Amino acid sequence: MTIINRLVSRSHKIGTAIRFRELKAAMLEFEIKNLGKVGRGHVKLAPLTIFVGKNNTGKSYAATSVWCLSNLSPILNTKDARTKRPKWFTEFSEFTASENDRELVITSEKLGEVASYLNELFRRSAPAFFSKVFAYEGFRDAYLNVICSEFKPFAIRVSTVSEKARIGHEFDERVVQFVAEGGAKLFEAVFPSFLWKESSIATDIIFGHIVQLAIQGEVDFIPQRSTYIPAARTGLMLALGSLASDSLGSKENSSSRELPLPFQQFLREMVRPNFSDRPSQKNKLSAWLDDNVIGGAIEAQRRQGTPDYKYKPRGSDVELPLYATSSMITELAPFCVALRSDVRGRHLILEEPEAHLHLEAQREMARAIGRMVSSGAQVTLTTHSDTFMQQINNLISLYKHPQQTKLLKRFGYNKADLIDPLKIAVYEFIASDDGTEIHKLECTPAGFVVKSLNDTLVALAKETVEIRENQ
Repeated sequence: MTIINRLVSRSHKIGTAIRFRELKAAMLEFEIKNLGKVGRGHVKLAPLTIFVGKNNTGKSYAATSVWCLSNLSPILNTKDARTKRPKWFTEFSEFTASENDRELVITSEKLGEVASYLNELFRRSAPAFFSKVFAYEGFRDAYLNVICSEFKPFAIRVSTVSEKARIGHEFDERVVQFVAEGGAKLFEAVFPSFLWKESSIATDIIFGHIVQLAIQGEVDFIPQRSTYIPAARTGLMLALGSLASDSLGSKENSSSRELPLPFQQFLREMVRPNFSDRPSQKNKLSAWLDDNVIGGAIEAQRRQGTPDYKYKPRGSDVELPLYATSSMITELAPFCVALRSDVRGRHLILEEPEAHLHLEAQREMARAIGRMVSSGAQVTLTTHSDTFMQQINNLISLYKHPQQTKLLKRFGYNKADLIDPLKIAVYEFIASDDGTEIHKLECTPAGFVVKSLNDTLVALAKETVEIRENQ
């Protein structure tokens, strides 16, 4: 096992055991301007955040901005950005050979300094950053600013321990712990001491986590990872092998244009899915989606290179290649793959989860979203479906309904489907001459009123009535 793989596997194993004591979703808050179709907008995430509006109003640009704030390494780990890190962090990371232990208390003042540092990077480098993220040059006036109003101090403790390798030699490791007030561990990672001294990998990872805790506000865990599932999933899944080879291979062997970074991450997760093929280890959320939406299971035949995904209908021994299935199956296959591993602590960024679904299946997908949030995931999604939004509204209305028990039984719902109105934020994207404006919607007892959807439905109803009256 390579040093990097060993580092990742150990830190992931330890972190998983301690990360989920008390989950509080990351409350990223940010402003964007002049980003694609978006003229301006102010967004504060909730456990469930929905971007809704007409086509071509910039919802995907906003969703990608959310992904960017969870994947800041392209802007944080440049040579210039490293030289401008706060002095206290540089001093902390410069160990000498005689030092074994060190602690750094990250106060509210230090976190505020980190947030200012990040926003200064955005002010200088946002156009180049977004050009790299989107694999497109065209963001000269792009603006991104993170708003940080709540900070929760923590400490970073580094200790040096000796580890005996399999070949019999001993070497030193640096054990890094992020510890919240009260002593709860947020994160732990292990680095070989020489890796710390001879490269920037260790300090980049540690500083990246400091930045995440600074911009997320009052949280009690570092999110495990963000997963971006883009639109146009059918094309990506059917061409998975060639796209992965071109976009994830070496530059010299690439025959296609570089894909946006979220798409590249999506391809990596499809090529190297993190789930078990054994039915006994399938989690409840994945099993529910298989039973209630796709009526079967997505299975991956593991081979060298790209997995061969197939669809196995319920009650059948036939395994169909994805190209021989309906668009519903190919669109939902990435969701099925993503949900096969534990969603707790993960941030799922989903574009149009209702795409290519019949109205009934759209309603089931809304319930699946409710179950993701109930299972401990943070979800940010885009939609332009009135049926999907109405089902979300129904799940909100049922959350504290006086007849909840009776209605759940009548509709065949489960409490896990329901959505706490305090844990959802909905933003409507409204086009204007100066670019799309993002408006936060108020949650009423009946859910959210989306004017752009309702106006279309009313116009359709009026047209229908007038046609019938003039027969």
